Amino acid sequence: MTSQHFPDELLAALGQLGFSPYEARAYCALLAQPPLNGHEVAKASGIPPSKIYETLGRLAEKGAVPAGGARTPAPGRLRASSRAALGPLCKV
Repeated sequence: MTSQHFPDELLAALGQLGFSPYEARAYCALLAQPPLNGHEVAKASGIPPSKIYETLGRLAEKGAVPAGGARTPAPGRLRASSRAALGPLCKV
């Protein structure tokens, strides 16, 4: 699995929803190739491995990935949360 290029328009739209650049890339990787573990998300998104769990933790706080305990990503393989879970971010 190699780092993917994600459409700039998609990354910009996620940025407007409050996602950081790393969060947007991690979320796109999960949309493109679910389910993935943290290492696989880092590799697919090009995020440094040292930053991936911090990034996934912020996505869990936003409801973009399933949360484990204490607002951390659920252990194991992750999928992007449904649009319904992102409703508060999308204001739809």
